[in-house]
Amino acid sequence: MKKILYSLLAFFVLVSVTSCNKLLEVKPETLTGIDEGIQNASDLQAVLNGSYDVFRNTHVMGGTAFVAADVIAQEAYSTSTGFEWGQIKTLNMNLFNPIGRDIWKNAYLCVQRANVVIDYIDNDKVTLTAEQKKQWKAEAQFIRAVCFYHLVQFFSLPYDATKDNTQPGVPLRVEAILANEFAATKLARASVEEVYQFVLTELQSCEANLSTTPIYGHVSKDGATAYLAKVYFQMNKMDKAYQYADAIVTAGNYSLDNNWWAKFASASMDSTTHEVIFAMTSSAIAENSGSGYSDSYRTNKANPPSFGPTDILVSQLKQINTDQRATQVVLTAGTANVPGVYSSKYNYDYMIAPVICYNEILLIHAEAGFALGSGDPTADLNAIQTRAGVPLTAASLENIASERRKEFALEGKHFFNLKRLKSNNIHGEGWNSSKLLFQIPDIEQNGNPDIILN
Repeated sequence: MKKILYSLLAFFVLVSVTSCNKLLEVKPETLTGIDEGIQNASDLQAVLNGSYDVFRNTHVMGGTAFVAADVIAQEAYSTSTGFEWGQIKTLNMNLFNPIGRDIWKNAYLCVQRANVVIDYIDNDKVTLTAEQKKQWKAEAQFIRAVCFYHLVQFFSLPYDATKDNTQPGVPLRVEAILANEFAATKLARASVEEVYQFVLTELQSCEANLSTTPIYGHVSKDGATAYLAKVYFQMNKMDKAYQYADAIVTAGNYSLDNNWWAKFASASMDSTTHEVIFAMTSSAIAENSGSGYSDSYRTNKANPPSFGPTDILVSQLKQINTDQRATQVVLTAGTANVPGVYSSKYNYDYMIAPVICYNEILLIHAEAGFALGSGDPTADLNAIQTRAGVPLTAASLENIASERRKEFALEGKHFFNLKRLKSNNIHGEGWNSSKLLFQIPDIEQNGNPDIILN
């Protein structure tokens, strides 16, 4: 076990250094082998747990990437004068942008760890029970699939259900890079269609093999089912989105919490949430899975945050004076008492990082059901409205969209929903503008110089 800990420590050091000089000797930072020291089931489980550790990184599921999405979509403002946020605010992200670089690096690092787990299981390199093989491989596949989905959202033009989607996606690195292997393979970008199909295939495999019993901090079958609904919904494949969302809704295993903020407070306030289908958990300040959100938006510290809701979002939240979701809007922040509009949504010492929750599934169920003429979309919509304390309305695309925006305020979802809806004004750009994308970062181009750029 000590050997694997030392190997992982060395791995962290290796991936934190960017090579800029000797092109023939460099490789993408995410392609460093980590299998030294894996001798038994406990060692392999440590690698799987390490995958989860990176999965909750602020630039994967931990929040910072989604804060960037909100700034790009002008749902959030930023007063930061940093180089990275200056580029994001003006849609001039280049290959050196630290946010883009860290999204790329950490998502591929997570993929690489998952690849090692899958390789060891597929090739019987350690002794495992049949149940361990089935569950651990499915968990690794889920992590890998979600990371590829995360990458294609930020680095590729959006999926268009009316086209063949041959536009460049991201490299599908699915082979394990083992210790001492030279990993500078010049892997081309798969098409957006190929990436989405890979993600769907992986998630379907997960759904068939993951445990039906929730395991604390680990994804279960419901997590894969719910994420399939999310991906199909982003593709505007409403029949499939409804099918998978309906499986979650009709099973009755989840419900909306009484308070919209309960799931964010559940870790820090030791309360229970019935709304989370899968999230990266937290149990202490030192392992705040949602630190990317709280570090950006939190208002109950000494100084005001550098991020907050834009006037347009505030007006949406305050449209109905009984809307409980508007209570997050505050006009001052911190003991410095600097005037400004902020959000208290993430005012917790530590919090979960939601990956997929029931309120998102319920709104997918509503919109997909409305599009298909299936189910009771008004009942789905009214459940969200009842919890929020607003007047009930009949289901319509406009009413569902309004609730979606308010329900997911400052969670990074509005940007991708605008792309799905083919908005012609996302920060002044059309939905398929390359200016809305992060550039393929320098850490990839150093070892893969022929890769197609955005």
